Amino acid sequence: MGEIRSTLDIVMEKTSGLTLSDEEKRSVKKTEIEGKVKGLLQKYSDHVISIEKLKREIDDLDKGRENIKEILLRLCAARIKPETDNTSIIDLLSYVAGLDPTPLETMLQGLHQDLAHKKAIYEKGLTEQLKEQGISGGAVIPNLSADPEWIRFLTEANDGFRDQLDSFVQEITPDI
Repeated sequence: MGEIRSTLDIVMEKTSGLTLSDEEKRSVKKTEIEGKVKGLLQKYSDHVISIEKLKREIDDLDKGRENIKEILLRLCAARIKPETDNTSIIDLLSYVAGLDPTPLETMLQGLHQDLAHKKAIYEKGLTEQLKEQGISGGAVIPNLSADPEWIRFLTEANDGFRDQLDSFVQEITPDI
C-alpha cells in the first residue's frame, strides 16, 4: 500500500524548484512589514501598548528594511476619520514618524468648520420644512442623518477630504 502524503508535502515537492524574483521578494517583505505595522497600530488603538512602546517597535522594524515611516504614514492616513477624534493618530505621526502635525490639523479643522457651518444651514432648512408642515416647537429636532441631501453632502465632503489627505501623503512621502 502506498504512503499517504499531506497536502503540504505535495506542495513542497511541486514547488521545490521555484524561486522568487527580487521584485517578488521585496513585495513579500513589504507585505510582511505592513502586516506588522498594522498589528502594532491596532495594539496602540486598543491601548495594549503605549506610544513609547510603539515607537521602539517601529524603530526596531526600521533598521535596514523598507521605509517603515512611509508605511506608517499611509496606514495612519487610512485610519483618519473626519467625524471622529483623531488626536491619537496625529500624536502618533508626530512622535513616532517625526512629522509636523500642523497640515493634518489644519485640514481637519477646515473640514470640521465647513461641516459645522453646513450642518447649521441644513438643520435650519429642515426646521423650516417641518414648520411648513405644521410641526414646530422646542422639542422638534431635525434628523439630519435621514436627510438625503445631507447624506450626499457629507459623502462628498468626506471624499474631498480623503482626496486632500491622499495628496498630502503623496506629497510628503518622498521626504520621509
